[in-house]
Amino acid sequence: MQSVRYDANPPVLRNNPAVFVISVIAVALALILSGQAPQLILLVLALLILGWLVLFVLSKAHRLTITDNEVRYVNGLLAKDRTEMSLASIRSIRIDQSFLQRILGVAEVAFYSAGDQPEIRVAGMPDPHLIREIVDG
Repeated sequence: MQSVRYDANPPVLRNNPAVFVISVIAVALALILSGQAPQLILLVLALLILGWLVLFVLSKAHRLTITDNEVRYVNGLLAKDRTEMSLASIRSIRIDQSFLQRILGVAEVAFYSAGDQPEIRVAGMPDPHLIREIVDG
């Protein structure tokens, strides 16, 4: 039986820091303006909860799993797109991180075999250097 060495979805909060900041500002403004329109707080909170719920569901649509023998990427909620590569066929890994992504510990990870195009590309994965260590291991 293969043991799972890495299994993760892209994290919601670390991949959407701007949405978090906008959410905090929206709640603060709603609280300030609540004297003029008390229903504004409920409207803002309902929209924020709906938005964060959508982001949560979208993040659960992506899953990267690394076992002892293969890398498996599953994409989709109802219809699934599944890509598998054996660890032996991986020739290189590319990790793309912006400055903010480095601070938050997420990155886009791409797995290459023989061609110029990546076979698997996943955005916003946590602990990207752990992924490199496991695959290079």
